Amino acid sequence: FNASLNNQTDAYTLTSADNGKVVTINSSSAVTLTIDASLGDGFNCLIVQKGSGQVTIAAATGVSVVNRSSETKTANQYAVVSVINIGNDGTNDIYILSGDTSD
Repeated sequence: FNASLNNQTDAYTLTSADNGKVVTINSSSAVTLTIDASLGDGFNCLIVQKGSGQVTIAAATGVSVVNRSSETKTANQYAVVSVINIGNDGTNDIYILSGDTSD
C-alpha cells in the first residue's frame, strides 16, 4: 500500500479526492483543516502536522467530529491523526478523529 501525499501550507478543506491519502500541513502558524460534508461513508485519511503550527480539525455544517478525549487538534510537530467517516446518524456525517491529538 502506497498512499499519495497532498501537501498543504495553509488552511484546507478536505475533498473526496483526499480519500485514502496523507494530507500534510506544513505551516509555522496554527491552521484549520475542515472536514466537508458529503465525503462519503468510509472516507478516511491521515493528517500530518509537518510544521510547527498546530492543526485544528473543524467540522463543516452537517459534520460531527468525535474523539474519545474530546480533542480536536494535533499534539505537536510531526503528530499524525486519522479521520474516518463511520456513516450518518440521521443528522450529521460522523467522523472519528484519532491519533496524536491535543486540546
